[in-house]
Amino acid sequence: MLKLNQVSKSFVTKQGEISILENVNLHIGAGEKVAIVGPSGSGKSTLLSLIGLLDTPTSGEIVITGESLANLSEAEQAGFRNEKIGFIFQSFELISPFTVTENVMAPLDIAGEKVNQESITNLLDDIGLNNRKEAMPRTLSGGEKQRVAIARALVKKPAIILADEPTGSLDRSTGEKVLTMLLEAVSDSHTTLIIITHDESIAKRMDRVFEIRDKGVYERN
Repeated sequence: MLKLNQVSKSFVTKQGEISILENVNLHIGAGEKVAIVGPSGSGKSTLLSLIGLLDTPTSGEIVITGESLANLSEAEQAGFRNEKIGFIFQSFELISPFTVTENVMAPLDIAGEKVNQESITNLLDDIGLNNRKEAMPRTLSGGEKQRVAIARALVKKPAIILADEPTGSLDRSTGEKVLTMLLEAVSDSHTTLIIITHDESIAKRMDRVFEIRDKGVYERN
């Protein structure tokens, strides 16, 4: 599903070149649930941006569903990202003027795909928000907003979902409920899930845990 082969990332600053990740090798299978942990500033978000085609590696190769991302043009990468990758952010990133339903449908609209209203209704049912489908984001609780974000990430049935501290803005009880809903959803759809987290209780619920340290990525035994 996902392979990183000798991937490195560095940035050029006024003080010189800063290396964030060096020669990272990572293989994740279809349907696996994976946590990426590490201290602040270790490169977790950089790694997620590389996998999600929001940034490009300085060197090395990233392969998703058998396709090398280096071979894609910028426009092709945008299409691939919208088709194959779902994103869930700590800050929800909902579109304020859009209703719950419109937020969930946004990836389909961007791709110019025909909307199957029955599938949208079923998805909203699955996340327990069908009674809020016409609600505006400002009227939703934090847990509801994150459930909308989960549904939006799932709507195109992506191969991979990337979640950056998805429960970081929620209280413990709400966060556990949202996480359980996310894990059930990706299990049902056999979607690969990669979560960045600092919460060890979340990491323990994943199939595998990788730690970023010393600019490398290492699997915990």
